[in-house]
Amino acid sequence: MFGFWNKILFLVDRGFRGCKLPGYFLSAPKGNSYEDADSYASARILQRFPSIWMGLLRTPGSSTGGAEATYAKCACTSGAATSRTTEASLHRFCGATGLDPFADLATWADDERDVRRETGPWHFIDIPLGAARTDVSGACDASTGCVTTAIQQQLDILRNATGTLQDQANALMFVVHFVGDIHQPLHATTNNDRGGNCIPVKFFNRKPRLTNASTGSYKPNLHGVWDTEIVERVGKIGGSHDTDVQAFADHLAVEFASDIPTWQSTPPDFEAWAWESHELAVNISYGKLPRSVSVETPKSVDNCTDDNNVSARMKTLHESVGQHYVTVADPVISEQLARAGTRLAMLLNRLWP
Repeated sequence: MFGFWNKILFLVDRGFRGCKLPGYFLSAPKGNSYEDADSYASARILQRFPSIWMGLLRTPGSSTGGAEATYAKCACTSGAATSRTTEASLHRFCGATGLDPFADLATWADDERDVRRETGPWHFIDIPLGAARTDVSGACDASTGCVTTAIQQQLDILRNATGTLQDQANALMFVVHFVGDIHQPLHATTNNDRGGNCIPVKFFNRKPRLTNASTGSYKPNLHGVWDTEIVERVGKIGGSHDTDVQAFADHLAVEFASDIPTWQSTPPDFEAWAWESHELAVNISYGKLPRSVSVETPKSVDNCTDDNNVSARMKTLHESVGQHYVTVADPVISEQLARAGTRLAMLLNRLWP
């Protein structure tokens, strides 16, 4: 899994560059073991700074980052031009590596999900495809949490300086990532299909293939192309990797310059942000597919073989995503990335004015 959202979100906020990571991020493990899961995850991040920053734009299938890494990094990049957050406010959280540290931090939460499985549900909110605005709160499972509650909880850790310095550093990295996630339309929607992960699609000339029979997983799938391939095409991100991402972020900052003051001044409302993304998924991500997707009766789905083998049923639709669909998705992706970056900067500026 591999995506650009978070990388672009970060790069737009150039005010984040050059801050320092706390010492525990830099300490080497003792022998071949780590003292605890947190230090293990921290060490992984530092070991992979160059590959996360320079390599996240490679083809899907890389071992670096998660599917939403592209979206998250793009979104984080797009916030840079709007932030006034000072280096002094952030120096205890980010490292001077010669790279853009916040773009690296964008994908940490994906790595941490492998270490702490309970953080998985924090990346999304499963608002059913046929839901109403009043259903948003109920779509967040109180026993596991979801992206709307996770952002608030991690901000509270930062605001109240609770827990250890490690806890606070983790909270910052969670916030950075989750703000990107909540603006990806398919992180706020499901049709018993895990946010479109269970809808196989042909992407231009790439036909979907079964990658895991036990879970019914296919690639490409609708969620994956929104995380990665469509963003690459919209942002003209190719062989120049980080240069292309930065250029896309700069373009977003200019294109939405007149909207940024409104986004900055509007008080944060995480459920409203999720509903905003959900409506875009309904109208564009699902709504503009060439074959209509029927609204399913909401059921609990753990993988794509559930709900009467949902991915196999969706495969019979023979969904094909090409240039027309990308053209329709373009303004949605661009605006959501710009919103995400601006709102991330706004949240951090409120913490550290």
